[in-house]
Order: sequence, then structure tokens, then C-alpha cells
Amino acid sequence: FFQAEDGIRDHCVTGVQTCALPIWLDEVAEFLAFQIQPLLMDLLAEIEREARREERSRLPKPRPTRELYQFKIVLLQTHPVVWRRILVKDGTLDDLHRHIQRAMGWENLHLHEFLIRKKRYANPDILEEQFDEDKCEDSTRTLMSEVLPATNRKLTFQYEYDFGDCWRHEIVFEGRRPIDPKMKYPTCVDGACACPPEDCGGPLGYLDLLRSEEHTSELQ
Repeated sequence: FFQAEDGIRDHCVTGVQTCALPIWLDEVAEFLAFQIQPLLMDLLAEIEREARREERSRLPKPRPTRELYQFKIVLLQTHPVVWRRILVKDGTLDDLHRHIQRAMGWENLHLHEFLIRKKRYANPDILEEQFDEDKCEDSTRTLMSEVLPATNRKLTFQYEYDFGDCWRHEIVFEGRRPIDPKMKYPTCVDGACACPPEDCGGPLGYLDLLRSEEHTSELQ
């Protein structure tokens, strides 16, 4: 290397001015920051989620009562109406979510949440960044017995499945029932019509599907 008169240091072989090196480094740094920063943000978010999961795992598990509940599930905006009636033992709202999925015929492929008395309930491990602890309760730690009336007074609330297709279900608590030792619970005791296919476009897409002569026989 040698020092040029104008203060610029040049390479003796290539003649490349080293003053261009910082500009090149700035461009590389900017490129790397653009590529790496989102990955780092995702990594930090996952570390934070894992820490919250670990913290929740150390909490004592909810202890359900021995009560048996009857629910009517109505899939809104379907004609003819798709509905089920189920009997389930007390458990978490996340348990109720699984019972609804099985009874209706859904495949549990999408996000879900409950809306009960103007409060949202969801699984924080699944909802992740959409889960706001200030506005949403943990459905994996909330028992049905905690949100249902102490008497057999009816209570109607909402269960939404697949935030894209927006399948909204009206859930009606119809009261407590005596446990039959000969029966296995949960069980579906009544209902009508098959559940729509997954990812068919919601109520409007399902209506188009029903109107299609090509699929009518398949759906029946």
C-alpha cells in the first residue's frame, strides 16, 4: 500500500481504492440486516413463546367437577341447518373445542376461539402472536364449570372455527344431566346434516357447492 497525494490509499496491484471498502461494507451490512433481522425477531418471539409455555406448564392443572353438560351446537348460515346435541363431562374449554370438532365432523386444521359473555377464550400455544393476554383468556386452563351458570339456566355463546372461512357456531348450554354409568362420554345424541368440507370458502362457498350439480350427489 502507499499513500496517495489526495489522501486516498490505493492497492499497489489492483489499484482499487480502499475508500470504496466502507461503502461496500455498508451495503453488505444493510443487506444482512434486511435478511437476518426478521429471522432474529422470529427467533426471539419463539423464545418468548417457549418461556410462556414453560411457565404455564408449571401451573397446577385445573380440576374439573363430576358434572355432565348438554350442549346444542348450531352451525350458523347453513341451510338446511347443520346441528348437533352432545353430552360432555366437565373439562376445559379446550376439551369442549375437541368435542365440537369430533361431533361436527371438522378436522381441527385451523384456529378457533370462544366468545362467552363478551370474553374471548383461546389456546395461547396455537393462537401465538394473535393471543393478547389482556383481551383473551386461556381456554386450556378455563373449565366449563367456571363459565356456565350455576343453575340449569340456558346460556348461549359463540365458537368460531377457521378465521379464514369464518365458521361461526352458536353453542347453547341446555343444562346438566345425570351421568349414566352404562354410557361413554362425550357422546353425540342428536343432530342433522353433514358438516361442510374443510376450506370450501365458508358459508357462501358451501352454498355454491350445494348448488353445484356436480357435487350434489357427493354431499348427500
